Amino acid sequence: MSLSESLTQYEHLKADISELELPKVYSANLTVKTEVVSVRQLVIVIETFSATQGWVQYSDELVISAQAPSKPNILEAQYCNAKNDSLHVKLQQGDSYLLTSFLVEETKAEKQFYTEQQLIIRNNLKEQATTASYRLWWQLESEGVNEGRWLPLAQQFLGFDALNNKEVQ
Repeated sequence: MSLSESLTQYEHLKADISELELPKVYSANLTVKTEVVSVRQLVIVIETFSATQGWVQYSDELVISAQAPSKPNILEAQYCNAKNDSLHVKLQQGDSYLLTSFLVEETKAEKQFYTEQQLIIRNNLKEQATTASYRLWWQLESEGVNEGRWLPLAQQFLGFDALNNKEVQ
């Protein structure tokens, strides 16, 4: 089944069960690339990424910042830029980090789509933002036991809302 056929069925389903609010779906292409990097390489990649928003989880605190990590003990981080591309960083061990790049092409796709999701920020960070935006990506499987099924592909960070029209840095 193609994406257009799936979307048609989805729209009929939304009409049939109007008492439920189903998310809007969008067609686009997502390329996911992963590599293992050192903390030094990580900082260089983040600086050249031109992040507009982001967050870093250190071993002792969570910081909302578009800047490259400024201290050691990084556990995880996510960044986004103006092109809707994202970086996701996870500590593997020692000085090794798994760096995942999400590169988006806002063109019609037949095998991928996404929905948008807003997550509420915890109370101690509410002075900087109230919600974080993510895309949930799905991909049509074309072979194997899942052929013809839409399976989750990725969750992509898109940034935070800005309070009082302030940009979150």
